[in-house]
Amino acid sequence: MKLWRRQKASSDGFELLRGFSSGLEDPLFLVRRDGTIVFANEAAKRTFGFNEMEGRTILAMTISHTVERLVRATFESGLPQAEEFGIRTTEDLVVIARAWLDPSNRGQAYVLLRNVTAIRKLERVRQDFVANVSHEIKTPLTTIRAMAEVISEVETEDVGLRERYLRQILAEVDRLSLIVDDLLTLSVAEGHILRKEPCDFREIVEGLVAQVQPRAVEKGLELVLEGPETLPLYANPTQVAQIALNLISNAVNYTAEGSVRVLLSRDDKFATLVVSDTGMGIPSEDLPRIFERFYRVDKSRSRASGGTGLGLSIVKHMAEAHGGTVSVESTLNRGTTFHVHLPLDPEAD
Repeated sequence: MKLWRRQKASSDGFELLRGFSSGLEDPLFLVRRDGTIVFANEAAKRTFGFNEMEGRTILAMTISHTVERLVRATFESGLPQAEEFGIRTTEDLVVIARAWLDPSNRGQAYVLLRNVTAIRKLERVRQDFVANVSHEIKTPLTTIRAMAEVISEVETEDVGLRERYLRQILAEVDRLSLIVDDLLTLSVAEGHILRKEPCDFREIVEGLVAQVQPRAVEKGLELVLEGPETLPLYANPTQVAQIALNLISNAVNYTAEGSVRVLLSRDDKFATLVVSDTGMGIPSEDLPRIFERFYRVDKSRSRASGGTGLGLSIVKHMAEAHGGTVSVESTLNRGTTFHVHLPLDPEAD
C-alpha cells in the first residue's frame, strides 16, 4: 500500500510538473545526480530537436559541457547555480541557465534555460546606435570647431580663406541638421500611431521623380518612371513619399552613368515599387546589414553624397509599419534593385 501511494504521489507530481511547465517557453529539465534526464518539457524538446529526452543525459541532449558543469556544481554545493553563455541548438542562442535542487528530492535538480538572445541583440543594437550617433555628430562638430578656431586665431586679410571656411562650417551644420531630421523621422515613425488615408501612389512617386530629375540630368543619367496612370493605395502619404524619395535619391546619388528606373505595379494584395539602377552596387557581404541604422557600404562616398546612413533604416521601418516588406538585390559594379511591397487592403496591417 505504501509503495502504491509513493508511486501515485510520484505520478501526480510529474503530472503537476508537466502541466505547469507546458506553459513555459523556455526549456526546463529535471535531472538526477548523474545527469540523466528524468523530465523535459515540450519547450526543451522543441529547442533541441529531440522528442524522447527522458533517460538520456543532459550533456547528450544539449551538447553543452557548461550545462553539465552547472548541474554538477549544484549537486556538489547544494546551492543554486546560474550562468549566462551561448549554446548551439537548432540555432545559436544566448541563455541564462539556472540549476537548483529539487526540495522534495535532493537527488534531483531542476535546470531552466532562459532564452535571452533577443534581449541581448536589442542591447547590442542600442549600444551600437548610441556609439554611431555619437560618432556621426562628433565628426562634423570637430570640423566646425577646427575651422572656427582657424578663423578666430589666424590674422589674415584673406577674405577668400574665411569664406571658404565659413561655407564648410555651414555645410557641416547642414549635415548635422539632416542627421537630426532623420532621427526625428525615425522617432516619430516608431512612437506614433500610423494614420492612413486613400492616396494615389503613382501621383506621389511621379512628383518625387520630377523633384529628383534635375540631379539626374546634371549627372547625365536617364531617370524613367513606368507603371499604371493611377495606383490607389490606402497608406500614410508622408511615409510612402519618404520611402520612395529615399530609394530614388540613393539610386541617383550612387549611379555614375547609365539609368535609374522606377517601376510601379500591383496585384490582388500589394502595390509594388521597384527602384533599379546601374550604379556601383553593393558587395554581397554588406547586403544583410544595409538596413541597419548608420551602416554604410562606402563611408566616404556616402558622406560625400550627403547621406546620413539612416535612409534605408527609415525605408524598412516605414514599409514594415504599413504591413509591407522591402528587399534588395545587387551585383557589385553592375547595379542595385530595391523592391517595396505595400498592402492594398486597408485591413492588412
